[in-house]
Amino acid sequence: MKRVIGGFLALVVLLGLVFFGSKSYLFSIGFSQPVYTSDAGISLVARVTGDRFQILDAQGEWQDSFLAGVNIGLGIPGFFPGEYAIGQSTYFTWFTQIARMGANVIRVYTPQAPGFYQALYEYNRLAATPLYLLQGVYMDENDVLHHADVFAPDSIVIRDMRQDIIDCVNMLHGNAVILESPGKASGVYRYDVSHYVIGWILGIECEAKLVNGTNASHPDINSFEGEYVYARDAAPFEVFIAQMKELAISYETEHYQTQRPVAFSNWVTTDPLNHPNEPDEREDSAQIDVERIKARDSFLPGFFASYHVYPYYPDFLRFPSGNPETDANPYLAYLKTLVDHHAMPVLVSEFGLPGSRGVTHVNSLTGLNQGGLSEQQVGQGLVSLLDDIRSSGAMGGVVFSWQDEWFKRSWNTMDFDDANARPRWHNVQSSEVNFGLTAYEAFPSVRIDGKDGDWAGGKDLAGDGSLLAAWDEAFLYLRLEPDDFAKHKYIIPIDTIPGQGSAFFEDTRFKRDADFVLLLDGISATRLLVDPYYDPNHKLYGPLMYGPEELAIAKETGKGVFTLARQVISGELHMPATGQTVPPQFWDTGTMLYGISNPDSDEYDSRADFFQGDGFVEIRIPWMLLNFADPSSGKILDDFHGREGFPHRVIQEVHIGFGREGAEQPIDMPAYTLPQWSIAAAAQRFKLSYDLLGAAFPDYATYPINTDAEMREAARLRDTRLLYVRFEQAVKVSDFVLILLGLTLLLAVYLFLVLLAINIRLNAITRKERSEWENLRSLLWQPKEEIEKTIHKGYLCTREGFAMLGRFLAVECTNDGGAPLVRMLRRQGCEPCLSQFLHDRDITLCILGVRVAGLLRLKQHKARILQLMRDNSENLELLYAGFMAVSMMGSRAELVSLCGLLDYTRHLSFRRLKEILGAYAGDKANLYKDLLNSPDPYIKRIAIKNIGDEGFVKLAGRLLPLLETDDDNLRHDLFRALGQLRFAPAGSAIAGALESDSWTLRSVAVKALASIDAMAYLPHLVQGLKDRDWWVRLNSARELSSHIPEQKLRALIPGLNDRYAAEILVFAIDEKKLLKSRGTGQ
Repeated sequence: MKRVIGGFLALVVLLGLVFFGSKSYLFSIGFSQPVYTSDAGISLVARVTGDRFQILDAQGEWQDSFLAGVNIGLGIPGFFPGEYAIGQSTYFTWFTQIARMGANVIRVYTPQAPGFYQALYEYNRLAATPLYLLQGVYMDENDVLHHADVFAPDSIVIRDMRQDIIDCVNMLHGNAVILESPGKASGVYRYDVSHYVIGWILGIECEAKLVNGTNASHPDINSFEGEYVYARDAAPFEVFIAQMKELAISYETEHYQTQRPVAFSNWVTTDPLNHPNEPDEREDSAQIDVERIKARDSFLPGFFASYHVYPYYPDFLRFPSGNPETDANPYLAYLKTLVDHHAMPVLVSEFGLPGSRGVTHVNSLTGLNQGGLSEQQVGQGLVSLLDDIRSSGAMGGVVFSWQDEWFKRSWNTMDFDDANARPRWHNVQSSEVNFGLTAYEAFPSVRIDGKDGDWAGGKDLAGDGSLLAAWDEAFLYLRLEPDDFAKHKYIIPIDTIPGQGSAFFEDTRFKRDADFVLLLDGISATRLLVDPYYDPNHKLYGPLMYGPEELAIAKETGKGVFTLARQVISGELHMPATGQTVPPQFWDTGTMLYGISNPDSDEYDSRADFFQGDGFVEIRIPWMLLNFADPSSGKILDDFHGREGFPHRVIQEVHIGFGREGAEQPIDMPAYTLPQWSIAAAAQRFKLSYDLLGAAFPDYATYPINTDAEMREAARLRDTRLLYVRFEQAVKVSDFVLILLGLTLLLAVYLFLVLLAINIRLNAITRKERSEWENLRSLLWQPKEEIEKTIHKGYLCTREGFAMLGRFLAVECTNDGGAPLVRMLRRQGCEPCLSQFLHDRDITLCILGVRVAGLLRLKQHKARILQLMRDNSENLELLYAGFMAVSMMGSRAELVSLCGLLDYTRHLSFRRLKEILGAYAGDKANLYKDLLNSPDPYIKRIAIKNIGDEGFVKLAGRLLPLLETDDDNLRHDLFRALGQLRFAPAGSAIAGALESDSWTLRSVAVKALASIDAMAYLPHLVQGLKDRDWWVRLNSARELSSHIPEQKLRALIPGLNDRYAAEILVFAIDEKKLLKSRGTGQ
């Protein structure tokens, strides 16, 4: 016991030394970002050279770089961005996930909380290649909208932005203590990430009103002369940009002797180009041209241009221009024009496609819409856009965005919800909410997939199971039991707001007024209808979108009129370049899409609304489609007619009915009590777009490590170092580290005692097993009566006994299949426990049963074994045991059939497959003949090897056609087997392999030719003797010495004209003589 305890303590100390020692080593050899230092002592890691963006690579060389990454916002469910609710551990996890998809850069819009920079620092300590950062500094949007002039005396834009720039420089260098301020990041900043920051992107998307207002108010401000930046003949707003760039550069240079490339955020609305086909003059009324802002020689890294460019906005990108070449790909055409305008490199710092159910813009040319796309379509679209970005000559593209952000708003939904409650629920109707590559989805929730298992918590409204309701943070769910979904229409009336609505629809009556009607009309015509009186679009857009008749209908309720729920896309447009008039556009958002919303399904469609199961239909309705402004508190739109804006009211329940269209009796509408929540329950999920973009990013992004081998080694080190960082994070989580360590020590002692008890138990089991083994061995050749009297059937039917029996049969009875004990076990000795094990829920017991059935050749259990293999095709041990059992039973047809199933054989190693075929108890020649047609290359190779090893000459002719293969491994085995079989017709084909590029093929060809007829192929063997590979020469010499008389060989030597060939042939002759003399004892 003392030795055991001492060994345990020594092991703990050893593990500690190994842990900390290996950690120190692994982190000492990780990637470290090189830094360039100029003669003036200025440090930089990135720079602009002409129209190229360069980063120092791992060797300290300037590398032309293409940036491919993601934008990271501040929003997570339940919080506004100004609350900075994302913690260090979440950021660390995100960085790991972002890096795994092949991104090389992340971009943020504002100075971040300390946890962000700590996570970036810690991730890049272990990264295979680093994640670089593009740091943004925001402008106060409310002040911008209010003053429309950055130089206005009362504006705080310049004051706040200057302070944010200074604070952010200090943050990046891990040298800041920022006091709390509403909406701003604060805390203690200790982590220096400046070596991984490759650029500034200052500012925001500026409205034309702000740019034009600034320019009109200050016509005299048209130049700027700074120490690092100057601007001449510039617009006033461009002077403001130059001033902000100067501040960022000068402060970091003076305080940290560091510089990095700088850009200002811009977008298509204020780009420096003219757009003759833009129908909205506001979208082409202002221009910002950063080419007028120049860097002095004292600023080394240079400037780049930053633009947010989406394929559907502004309108000129989504309608024909009259130019077929441009219309074929308007996004690429625009980017090329933009890149050509600039002398500096251009970064598309935002591009993206939302996977929302709702739609904000529709691109009539490309289908790359702002919403209404599946995750698959989003991923494919993002890859296409990234390819356009690179083809245009831009320096990179940064996807918007990493995560869905519930707090955001879209222009065609923001008037209909409660702005203060947006983070508490997932509005799938808002395109801006759903741009993420990762989703934060309500959890748990009902999956629309036709499966009934997730309805256990549903509320039975009808009392007979025909109408169930459930909810989550995104949808109201209904489970319906129509008697004939394919042939009849069904009406689901929904009443939310008291005092309005209609008690009938067409010829169907309801027991109360309904504001909405869900029409269940097969898989293609199911749709949600709304009382026009309760459709807020009529009030908000009025004559801009609707005709007089539609507006008149919307002023009355109770008339039985219900229309399709729609979203407004745009008003009437007049395209100036083509003369095209585009009528008002709507999106039929009330149309329900049939499909599966379960991400685990191969038929997954993120847009799916309803699906049919066995005797039921399940459907989900977005909360906003039912005019909920905040479902977390039961807040809906109140009666807005004759009132200002869109007032809200709180309800406690909704009334929902279900009946066949035209039913004689009015449809009952029982109440469903609404849920309330204050904390959103949501779980992260990778969208399909994450996987698709992750497969493409490595083909675009530039990494500081260049070769495949270096990348693989760096990735391996990253994953190893990640274990150490995770451990450190776990220790830092609690302030009670000592308590945790004490508990850990107690746990270790407890586990030691448990292991000790287990060891005692295992010793007892081992002794019992040894005793029973000896008992079986003594009974092996005893008479039947003695066996039945002495065998311990009770023990053999236990798990331990049955496992022991399997091992005993495999070891002791391989050549004693006729022993009385084995015959008795085959007839009756293993029943009924064998059948019981083969049908047990415990797969381990099933595997034991399969092994014993195979060892005893019990063919009556073959069907059950095959069924187990089908049901557990991912269980490698069961597959192996099943294959072995079928083989030992000699069941050729079944074995050949199994060997043809790649889903089975791909799990088994070459060694195991060889064991399986070697255990075959039937006619092996016919088995190998059948397996020559196997689709599994391993199976085919084993069959070929065994044909040669076991001398099945009659099968040699079947090997000959296989020599036409291009698979060198297969040809190698064929040459070897045909040589072993001395099959002369194969000689010429094998001789041709002496010209192969593969030395292994040439080597085996020499051996095969020597076995077939050394004299006939003597010239070929001599050719092998002169081969460019030493091993081929040696094998040729040895084969010649084995098959050709020594006298004849020595006569060949003078004519070889190859000194090395002569020497190696003499060596082989002498070697043979030496071995022969030793064998005879001379």
